[in-house]
Amino acid sequence: MNKILIFLLVQCFLNSVNAQWVHIGKVPAVATDIYYHEGDEYITLQQGRLLKNRQTIHTYPTISDNERGLLAVCVWNDKVCVNVTSQDGNKQLVICDQDTILSVDYTNPTSNRHRGGDLVPIGDTLYYSTGYGANFNHAQDLNDLRGKLIRIIDKPNFSVDIIAYGLRNPWRFDVKGDTFYIADVGWNDREEINILIDPNQENLGWPCYEGSLKHLDTCSATTFPTYEYSHDVGESITGGVFVDGYYYFLDFRSGFGAGLSYNGRILLLPQKKDVTALTFNKNSLIAVDYNGNIWALRLNPKTSVKRYAGSYDLLGRQVEPSWNQIEIYFNTKNIELWQLQKD
Repeated sequence: MNKILIFLLVQCFLNSVNAQWVHIGKVPAVATDIYYHEGDEYITLQQGRLLKNRQTIHTYPTISDNERGLLAVCVWNDKVCVNVTSQDGNKQLVICDQDTILSVDYTNPTSNRHRGGDLVPIGDTLYYSTGYGANFNHAQDLNDLRGKLIRIIDKPNFSVDIIAYGLRNPWRFDVKGDTFYIADVGWNDREEINILIDPNQENLGWPCYEGSLKHLDTCSATTFPTYEYSHDVGESITGGVFVDGYYYFLDFRSGFGAGLSYNGRILLLPQKKDVTALTFNKNSLIAVDYNGNIWALRLNPKTSVKRYAGSYDLLGRQVEPSWNQIEIYFNTKNIELWQLQKD
């Protein structure tokens, strides 16, 4: 496997493209997710409150400490679904319109850390990411739902299966077509982005690998991440949303953020720390942070120095663009990002 170093040469174009995060709202802390559906905005608060258009529509009984609580929301087959910790703290529950459709056990041991996880609906399928629960054995065990990317199918028959494993804490991910963009929070050294096409029980390596860094020898064949960065750059990746050929992400601790394209083109975002979720709505990246602040980064085509007739996904396949890209450069130093390729 070759490690290609991509050096981002900083150019101060912020004034020319007017790129900045704009504060567009505030909800109570701790905000954990933001989601848009048919003109409605949904926000989860860790202590259990679900907001629709900034108003509480339901409160889930939960325990909210460290990485437990109400963590994610989506709308699937006209049902509002959430990922929430059970009141006793021992399970993560996927609840859709008050019906629990999946329960993931987090005992043995019970930990309040590394619970995942995101919810992404695609048609009659709901994808769900789970953290490994701070026990090295869980992520590699296919009889355990921790440290996994899970597919839940509603019709014609309800089913649950694992499509990727060996994950540490996939807090946020995105799906476009048959391609999955998974941001997995690292341990002591690396943050990683995995790009998978139609995965079928792919092993992403944890705890044997953290990114491409080897820790143990006990894992089967491993699919290495497409991108990774060291803890010199950031320590907790918050994915992420794929829009018109770019996968955008931020780092919770450092505020480092970028959009990655298949051909190595990288758009640096203005720094924004403490972001728990990132999405896209009305030509803007939308971020919500730990303190309940909602931010928008509008990518205005009128200020773009270059427009694209076509766009590509990160693996080089052409897709139809729905808006115009802008190059955004930010920071005062060079940033090093690694793109991994097989020999």
